[in-house]
Amino acid sequence: SISSKIKAASDGLMEVAEQILWQFAGFIVTMVVGFFVIYAANHLVAFVFLGWVVMLTPLNLYLARRRVPLSASTQKAETTLTGSIIDTLTNMPAVHEYAGNRFELTRLKEFIWDRRLKGMRNWGYGENVLSINGALQVLFTGGMILLTVDFVARGITSPGDIALVLTMILMAEDRLTFIGQQLNNFSNYWGQIVEGLDDILGPHEIVDRPDAKDLSVTRGDVVFQKVTFSYEGVRV
Repeated sequence: SISSKIKAASDGLMEVAEQILWQFAGFIVTMVVGFFVIYAANHLVAFVFLGWVVMLTPLNLYLARRRVPLSASTQKAETTLTGSIIDTLTNMPAVHEYAGNRFELTRLKEFIWDRRLKGMRNWGYGENVLSINGALQVLFTGGMILLTVDFVARGITSPGDIALVLTMILMAEDRLTFIGQQLNNFSNYWGQIVEGLDDILGPHEIVDRPDAKDLSVTRGDVVFQKVTFSYEGVRV
């Protein structure tokens, strides 16, 4: 179990660091550049684009935060299952000697079922987040395209600008969809880190009370009194 926790925490930290460096930083740059490029073509479309980003990003952060406990619960069930399997395999002679095969299999099935339920709950939440993101992306992308086409029809903006704006909108739409997926994965990895470090970094020593006195032992004995043993009527 401890080994599983350490591996989950280290793997999660590596994934989180890579996402922050290579995904989220690039997303911020893309959104800032996209806003100014669209602003140069049409101010109103640019502010609609900004409102789109401002709404979707906090929403994804909120949804990602809610997934962390589900991910941590799934990882905890994974840790318990892994530890139980290793315990059973490394103590297989004892399992056979005490005819514990059925007991161990029943116990492992319970852990497997618990891992499955928590894993499905975590996975299902992640899929719902992606579905919400997809629906919102279609709504906003379609709305912005219609708005831009309407401006061209009314002569507010030029056909050349619409090509530029649509290109930036589609690129931003792709990045926002991508960042929604990354935040979804980020929360999953963060849950693994939280669960993995929770026990590892916790205090493991017994802490004395502030007013505790030091133990002073001057003499010690081990005494056996009235100890008997018999086997099948034979007294030993």
